[in-house]
Amino acid sequence: MALPVFKIGAHEFLSLDGVPPVRESEGQLVVRPGVDGVAFWLTGQRGQPFTLRSRVDCESKAAALAKRYEYAQLVFAGKQKLVWGDHQIETEDGAQVMVLAVRTLRANELLASSGGLNAPSLGYLECEWDLILC
Repeated sequence: MALPVFKIGAHEFLSLDGVPPVRESEGQLVVRPGVDGVAFWLTGQRGQPFTLRSRVDCESKAAALAKRYEYAQLVFAGKQKLVWGDHQIETEDGAQVMVLAVRTLRANELLASSGGLNAPSLGYLECEWDLILC
């Protein structure tokens, strides 16, 4: 059985922890003094910022450190495709995600590893991604 696919842009991961939200309609409550009842103005659909945590194996610790710079190039670099557990995340109008920030949580050297995406898998990189559905 193949591993599920997790990707942001062209970058593939072993996992992306967290759940991408769904864009929802937003509105504004209208209440005026002296007038009975309430009204709503629909103001459109907007994505809310959310965070995912990525984990990926790398050929070495040096390769893991180099990937951090590749990830940083995605910050505000246009819309990116998000594939989360084999499902491409987009709305009916084709919205994708914008990368707002990437933080490195862990970049380690592994003594031995088997499997993974990037054999011989002697490095490990874990990052937090701030994204917004746009």
